[in-house]
Amino acid sequence: MAHMCILLLWFVAAYEAENHLPRGTIRQAVIGQANNAWELLERGEISVDEFSRKFSDDCSEIVSFLLYVVIINSMHNLAVTSRSTEWRLHR
Repeated sequence: MAHMCILLLWFVAAYEAENHLPRGTIRQAVIGQANNAWELLERGEISVDEFSRKFSDDCSEIVSFLLYVVIINSMHNLAVTSRSTEWRLHR
């Protein structure tokens, strides 16, 4: 059983890399929030077609949030660097 889990994790990581998804996106979509596509499919509350659309939406939301965090961090780092440069120039 452990070998199957490791193999599954490898396939998920390979899929994320091949499709330019941030590492951990699929894991987050599966366990990240209540009533996500994965849970709804497990409970039989949605069809496979609905799962495909909803799971794609779940992953898109995660990637959008991660991109937002990267942009905010980049802007913060740029502001800090700019202030540091200004400080050195005015000394």
